Amino acid sequence: MSASFFLDKDHKPSEREINKLLGKNKNLWLDLRSFIEKSYKIEGEDKYYGKNSGWVIRYKKSGRALLTFTPLKGSFEAMVVLGKAEVEKADREKFGANITQVYKNAKQYHDGKWLFIHVEAKKDISDMKTLLLIKRKPAK
Repeated sequence: MSASFFLDKDHKPSEREINKLLGKNKNLWLDLRSFIEKSYKIEGEDKYYGKNSGWVIRYKKSGRALLTFTPLKGSFEAMVVLGKAEVEKADREKFGANITQVYKNAKQYHDGKWLFIHVEAKKDISDMKTLLLIKRKPAK
């Protein structure tokens, strides 16, 4: 996991500060967050992950993590954990170069894969949406 730009525990970053940090990739961040909030009917939770990781935004559904966003300068990282059954489904998908590389290089644990995806392009957002739909069905 990459360290957030926001490492001060006593200062939770505002939406404005995050958007400024993301720069031109702000719209990718907003697109993926909007997809999650509309599809799964959940809100992101600001969470401080410690002095080395800083502030993140975590989405949980039914007590289980769906995705964690880490804001970075000019981009962001999205962390998704796929369980064993979800890995089998994802193996049948065609992803863009970035997600394919991350997926191929992610260590296969007995219970799945942890994907740390540095998001910088529209194709990454499309692939992230596919991964999320594999991980969890949307709310009705």
